[in-house]
Amino acid sequence: MNIIISGYYGFDNIGDEAVLLGLITRIKAEKPDAYITVLSANPKRTEELYGVHAINRNDRIMFSRMLKDADLFISGGGSLIQDVTSWRSPLYYLYVIHLALKFRVRSVIVCQGVGPLRRNFIRKWTKKVLNRLPYISLRDEDSATLLKEIGVTSPQIVVASDPALTFEVVKRERIDEWWEENIGEENRAFGVALRGVAGVERGKFLEIIKTAAEKAKEKGEKLVFIPFFYEQDAPFIEELTAEVGLEANSYAFFDLPSITPTEMMYFISKLNGLLAVRLHAIIFAAVTKTPTVALSYDPKVKSFCESVDISTVLDINVFSANDLSSSLASPSVADSEKVSLLREKTIAAIKATLRQPHVARKRRLRA
Repeated sequence: MNIIISGYYGFDNIGDEAVLLGLITRIKAEKPDAYITVLSANPKRTEELYGVHAINRNDRIMFSRMLKDADLFISGGGSLIQDVTSWRSPLYYLYVIHLALKFRVRSVIVCQGVGPLRRNFIRKWTKKVLNRLPYISLRDEDSATLLKEIGVTSPQIVVASDPALTFEVVKRERIDEWWEENIGEENRAFGVALRGVAGVERGKFLEIIKTAAEKAKEKGEKLVFIPFFYEQDAPFIEELTAEVGLEANSYAFFDLPSITPTEMMYFISKLNGLLAVRLHAIIFAAVTKTPTVALSYDPKVKSFCESVDISTVLDINVFSANDLSSSLASPSVADSEKVSLLREKTIAAIKATLRQPHVARKRRLRA
């Protein structure tokens, strides 16, 4: 079975790489002989990490050649079809689905979050392309509501969760070595996973760091700043910590090079607690039963937290220092049974994708 996977892959964003790892792992478990090709911004790195074939995500000629022999095209995971980041982004992901359909390749969306969609022409194009699909699995109920609202009614639509929920915590030696060197014998650390958010004033983030630092000091914990998307998060965090003026020995910066999703999952499992804006930091915390305070910048964050009963969730736009301090005093742990249920639903959704019948006989086309 020849499978092509599209997504935001090869950019060293741990969240999206975790999505890809989850998809590949479940596909191989179901179809060990599957030949998987990933559209990636860094094909060589993707091949090295996951043992799959990868091509440049912008190489239309090579993509067309691969489609001629493909049995299944997966638009997989993450928040791909949304126009908050850029109006160009959803057009790219809709276009590659359109091209796969043009080659009469069975095409599906797997465990994806859809929206927000603010522009009418994006909504119309989304409706047109997605109504040609046989099957869509989504990450949350909000995405299902949005698709219904814009008129996507033809596909079978199921709600599962994020593929990052589907892999297990595995001990990683590099993490233990880093921990011993940077955290030391005290063995108590509190993680902070931040990202910049459009429209949120810088002062809010300074307040977050100050409050987290005060609470960590009270508890005898060392702060560890965790960049999930290194290229974007690292400089942002470094500027903030310099401005706050934290004591040098009170915090560490988790800057282990070429970090993998499984290493990050294990790292999160070692923390006493986590304060996070990044969605996949929260997902990892749910899997590892790490006490968590979530700062919601997008409906997807609040939606996930509600689905696993993480109750310490604050709106990043309106929280107060007192609210944050109170939440940090007793961060909540995800409900293990609900996490397991979502995991089972997600695995089932991926399996169903692989068992979907062909909707039309494939016709070989010239690129």
